[in-house]
Parts: sequence; structure tokens; C-alpha cells
Amino acid sequence: MANKFQVEIQETVEELEHRLERAITAVSKEKLLLLYLIATQKIGVA
Repeated sequence: MANKFQVEIQETVEELEHRLERAITAVSKEKLLLLYLIATQKIGVA
């Protein structure tokens, strides 16, 4: 069974969108995209 974790996102959705548009590396894009999807509740965190 997977470990459960709590995520507290302090950035607004707009700020995450802005940072995602300007991300350079694939790693940073992946991390920002994950935060964006959690913030917009398109994916859930158990």
C-alpha cells in the first residue's frame, strides 16, 4: 500500500500557471504541473 501524505500548497493557481509557463527544465515542469493539478483538484491526494 502506498504511503499517504498531506500537501499544503501556498501558491495561488494563477501563480502556479505563471511559473509553469516559464519553467525551463523538464523536472521543474513536472513538479509544478503536479502542484497545479492538486491545487485545481483535477487529481486527488489521499
